[in-house]
Amino acid sequence: MQKTSVFVCLLIVLVVKHVKPNTLHLPLKIPPRVTASFMEYRGGHFHGGIDFSTQQITGHPVYSLDFGTVYRIKNVDRGEGRALYLKHSNGYISVYAHLEDFSDKIKKLVPDTKIFDIYPETRVEVKKGEHVAYSGESGAGLPHLHVEYRDTKNHPTPLVMSEFGLKDKVPPTLTKIRIVPYLASGEEHVLLPRDLNKPVEIANGPVAIQVEGYDSFGSDPGKCGLAKIKLVLLKDEQETILYEADFNHIDFSDRVPTAQHFDRLRTNLSPTFYTYKLYRDSVWKSKYVKNLREEGALGVGTHNLKIRAWDYQNNMSSLALNLVVHSGTVDRPKPYKGPLRFDSGRFILELAQNSPSHHTSVSLNKVDTKDLTNHDLLDGVSFAPSYIWLKSVASLRYSSELMGKEYFVRRNHHNGTWSASGTQRHVNELSTSVSGPGEYGIKLDQRPPVIEGQRLVIRGLRLTRVMIRIYDRDSGLDRSSIRLQCNKKNMVVDWDPDRSALEIPAGCGLALISACDQVQNCTERELESRH
Repeated sequence: MQKTSVFVCLLIVLVVKHVKPNTLHLPLKIPPRVTASFMEYRGGHFHGGIDFSTQQITGHPVYSLDFGTVYRIKNVDRGEGRALYLKHSNGYISVYAHLEDFSDKIKKLVPDTKIFDIYPETRVEVKKGEHVAYSGESGAGLPHLHVEYRDTKNHPTPLVMSEFGLKDKVPPTLTKIRIVPYLASGEEHVLLPRDLNKPVEIANGPVAIQVEGYDSFGSDPGKCGLAKIKLVLLKDEQETILYEADFNHIDFSDRVPTAQHFDRLRTNLSPTFYTYKLYRDSVWKSKYVKNLREEGALGVGTHNLKIRAWDYQNNMSSLALNLVVHSGTVDRPKPYKGPLRFDSGRFILELAQNSPSHHTSVSLNKVDTKDLTNHDLLDGVSFAPSYIWLKSVASLRYSSELMGKEYFVRRNHHNGTWSASGTQRHVNELSTSVSGPGEYGIKLDQRPPVIEGQRLVIRGLRLTRVMIRIYDRDSGLDRSSIRLQCNKKNMVVDWDPDRSALEIPAGCGLALISACDQVQNCTERELESRH
């Protein structure tokens, strides 16, 4: 019993002046395990809180971090899913997301609709440590609990593990350094920590530094993001900060593209690895960059460098690099003033005004014929150069004579495969949204979706769900096409995109399921689906 109480002690503290450590109650009673930290990469945005493991199951009681009142309750298809917002006496707001359900006390405030977002007029108070909800997997992701603690301006703040209970003394892990051409294409140098014991010579500069790294909480093997990172120049026993980024808050009113801080081609969530830029490669400033000299880039000369990285518990790791650049001077990024429309065969690329990160020569070129043949592509283009990024999404269009079963695909940078890119269909044209450079192609889809016959049983602490997996190997499912009949009665579709599965309601004996893909290949199947 004594060991259990040590595990469930107060671990979360807020690094802001208004709240003292050890004042917040743990949201779960199971041994705490953090699986995602504050301001990690999430595609086009930053992660706004901390994710707690719920041991891959749903239904754990969720407890209020502090005394407060019910401020907001919502349920949306993706994103937060079911979420509860509590407002506390200091003006801060705690958020609990991806819930399975609310406590009976709070459920009385919930409207009788599937999708809602309300600010209750009835004042409902909660005590510190009071049971307010149940953990789940609604919205995005498999079972976990997402927790935020927002300040009086509704800005998420970093929650960290306290020193009482599960202690984290493990510094971040820095796995790889990349030396990349600055604002230009060219040769890249990839260095592992064991390769840093001798100088690296670069014939043509200027260059910039990227570092791949992550943080683990305690002995947990999970990979979380970094809190702060610096690139320092050492000369005559003096240190000069070339670049410093501090990920300490999020302002929803000013969304900074993650591409300003992460190399998005070399950052991935599954498997997880983060590649941080230690330079600025855009004409837009980021509030998270606290110090910057010469854009963080390196021209001709000898550079004795230190890379330092911190986690949210102030554990620090460092790597040293001796770099010699034989030519090149650093030039600041300039606004893009080139054309916004590009043509290549049947493809048309249209960029938004002031969208590219800096002045460069954008191009749209045909994909190599060998790639077309090897990957069964009907056509393809490469949007280059790879080192730019877009502040706003672009539109890539393709005029087709067939307008039947074609769809857009994009090459995966990590494994070389091609996968569906999301296709909109018009009278004689296909289009897809483009968030950055890469290779895009057109494929033909003549296979219908697969409806599996075997039931997928998901057991939680409170609920057991029966699901049927439905997936498409090519253009992807058209979610709006999914239909379910139980005993010849039409039912509301409850679709789980993370599991690619349809939930079958209790009492549904004979289920008739139908689904189509993005090019309207359809399939139908009748199943016995008793719980």
